[in-house]
Parts: sequence; structure tokens; C-alpha cells
Amino acid sequence: MERLDLIAKNRRRLLRLREQLHRAYSNEISNLGLDEDMESLDDEQYFQTAASESKELRAIDEALYRVREGIYGECEDCGEPIPEPRLKALPLAKLCISCKQVNEVAARNPLFV
Repeated sequence: MERLDLIAKNRRRLLRLREQLHRAYSNEISNLGLDEDMESLDDEQYFQTAASESKELRAIDEALYRVREGIYGECEDCGEPIPEPRLKALPLAKLCISCKQVNEVAARNPLFV
């Protein structure tokens, strides 16, 4: 698959996922506090779900921004192209595999850097 085709396909995929999450997020938010008999634990669960969906929506919007700017598929750390198999599997990927591994090691061991 040509890289531009992959980017276009992932853009459509991201837009669909964004719409699905937006609907789910809106439903979760509208469910907050609607049922007066709802346990506070249920409220907390709704809040956590909504927060998670909101975080994913931001990641999708960031990926769509990178598509618009022509930088989608470039590693944010090293600037090299992210391999197509990685973009197919993880359309939100911002880092190549090497940089992702370095970041994970650094996150586990701050003295590594």
C-alpha cells in the first residue's frame, strides 16, 4: 500500500472512531447525574469512562491535526517515518518503535536518560 493511501485510509478510520467516541462520550456525560437513585460509585464509573474517552478523543484530534499539517506518520522524537505496519496497527502512533522503546525505558527509570 502506498504511504499516501495508508494516510488517507487512516484519516477515514480516525474520523469514524472520533464520531463513535464522541457519541459514546456524549452519552456518558448526559448520563451523569440523570438518575437521582444512582450510587456515587456509578457516578465515579461514568466520570472515569468519560475522562478516558475524552483523552482518546484528544489523541484522535492530534492525529487528524498531524494529517492536515502533513506530518502524520513522522516520529515526533527523531523525525523519521513511522513504519507502515505500525501505522496500520496503531493509527494514533506518534513515535517510531525505537523512540517508543527509549521513552518507555526512560519512564520506568528516570536516571536512564
